[in-house]
Amino acid sequence: VPLRIVHPIGKGHLTDYALEAGSYALRFFNDYYGIPYPGQKLDMVAVPDFAFGAMENLGCITYREVLLLVDKSRSTEPELLRVADVIAHEIAHMWFGDLVTMEWWNGIWLNEAFATFMATMCSDNFNPDWGRWNQFSLERSMAFDVDSLANTRPIEFEVLSPVDAEGMFDLLTYDKGGSVLRMLEQYLGEEEFKDGIAYYLNKHKYGNTETNDLWDAIEHVTQQPARRIMDSWIFQKGYPLVSASISDDGSTISLTQDRFLYTGGDSADSTIWSVPVVLKVGTSSGVEEVRYLLEEKSAEINLDAPADWATANAGGSGFFRARYSSDMLKSLSSTMFENLSSIERYGLVDDTWSSVMAGRTSASDFLDFARSFQAEIDLDVWTVLSGCLSSLDKLVDGEAQLQYKAVVRDLAQPGLDRLGWEPSDSDTPRDLELRGLFIRLLANVGDDELAVKNSVDLHDSYLNDAGSVEPNVAAAVTGVVAAKGDSAQYEVFMEKHHNPSTPQEERRYQSALSAFPGEAEMDRTLAMTLDGTIRTQDAPYLLAVCMRNKEQGFKAWQFVKDNWEQVNKDFPSNSIVRMLSGVTSLSAPDQANDVLAFFEDHEVPQGQLTLQQTLEKLRVNVALRERESDSFINSLTS
Repeated sequence: VPLRIVHPIGKGHLTDYALEAGSYALRFFNDYYGIPYPGQKLDMVAVPDFAFGAMENLGCITYREVLLLVDKSRSTEPELLRVADVIAHEIAHMWFGDLVTMEWWNGIWLNEAFATFMATMCSDNFNPDWGRWNQFSLERSMAFDVDSLANTRPIEFEVLSPVDAEGMFDLLTYDKGGSVLRMLEQYLGEEEFKDGIAYYLNKHKYGNTETNDLWDAIEHVTQQPARRIMDSWIFQKGYPLVSASISDDGSTISLTQDRFLYTGGDSADSTIWSVPVVLKVGTSSGVEEVRYLLEEKSAEINLDAPADWATANAGGSGFFRARYSSDMLKSLSSTMFENLSSIERYGLVDDTWSSVMAGRTSASDFLDFARSFQAEIDLDVWTVLSGCLSSLDKLVDGEAQLQYKAVVRDLAQPGLDRLGWEPSDSDTPRDLELRGLFIRLLANVGDDELAVKNSVDLHDSYLNDAGSVEPNVAAAVTGVVAAKGDSAQYEVFMEKHHNPSTPQEERRYQSALSAFPGEAEMDRTLAMTLDGTIRTQDAPYLLAVCMRNKEQGFKAWQFVKDNWEQVNKDFPSNSIVRMLSGVTSLSAPDQANDVLAFFEDHEVPQGQLTLQQTLEKLRVNVALRERESDSFINSLTS
């Protein structure tokens, strides 16, 4: 099959990586499905101004430049992974979407969730050093975040209008859908699941399908109750919190499921899921895995040998939160580096943070828990920890903030000391990315003087010779310099944004313009989103990150509010609600009230449900701040 890339004149040198990733994906899917690619050729076209990320036209896939054209030697690991992911996602659609197409828009998850799932699998094989399935935990967490809201929706629901259909293209379709497919695959077995998918595609090629057709195919091949397991995940909104406890003699584990909500459970909510629980149980004779399909409110599982410890989501692929009795959590935390895989430790952090968001765990208790991760060396665990630590930073000021920043430095410094500032030949791709994370965390949250100074020096070196600074470090120090930057540095960043060497460098400096703390710099950045300087495909996303600026975020919101009519006229309709994701950072009560008041008489027709989710998440963040700030400050200063 001819595979070609169509690109703007002068950018042919940026096509090698996409050809490598695209040819790999074509071979991978041919082999996985056992069905030849259904087209006669495949062109991948880089479009300079494109409202979508990419579009899966059979034989002619269109992409934003930044998602196709890349210089491998000058790009970060996340940038390379993103390009590989998107290419694999679109090529997966040649089978899921083009060869077999959903009957109606309510079934769009059959296209998008499968493409997400298959792209992750393809990227995991394309570069095993990425640990792509472990990194998929981050996408699962983003889906959890939306599905923890009262304003969530089922993956599949009735679509009666174009507005309904447009609203389906969200995190729940892509990331929750992909997550529950991964959960099913891991529960049934990878080969069994693969055979079921091949049967489904062969039976329905050049036809239309509904969700039941997929379950019929998997059940036909595996003789497993796919429909019984999955209907509750596809047709019910939300997800369960599975509470686990071990009996005093260790002979049984008790499980109970309740719907998890940030705002607290409704006692009248009797929703039950078919939960494929995979327990990892530690006993005196070793570690065993116990599989149990929890189809009722509560159950007791008898063990072959007394349990010393147990985790309820072994392998981390279950789409549920786990809560442990205090004794279980203590035993897990004290032995987690010996007994839990990195993805299971990730889940432990993520579940504990969700408990803080829901008001079940205090911020100070979480920080005590986080201190036990000082020796952690895994990228994904540190990614979720870093996000939590950044969120806690918003709860403090004054003397307490100084104390908090010292705690962050104590937590993060050993990791950077282990890796060093300079890359080494022994670094894995995940090490390269983790070094950048520690630099950002130490400088931006920890206010570490050496980290800031080194970042400025390294950025100067990058400006003189881009090849002299490892790309992941270059990206990290770019963000640090912007967050600490002044008007002179802003001019430098403007020049780099206007004259980038690659699409990734353009995106990097464009995003960094939003991070400058000064009011004048924010005014200039905001103006560029509407005066034609920034492409309309990019401007909404730049405004979103501007609203996350700690010092100037409210100014960015006021700009959006004051220019609401022009924003809606100029920007792609599907981007407005994504732009508004930035308001969730405006958690000071007076700022949040201003946002909420505005939307009492303003709508976003293309994404009204997503807007309601955004506003609910803002209320959750305000509640966290009001509930925890005083006690957290006291815990740091007393």
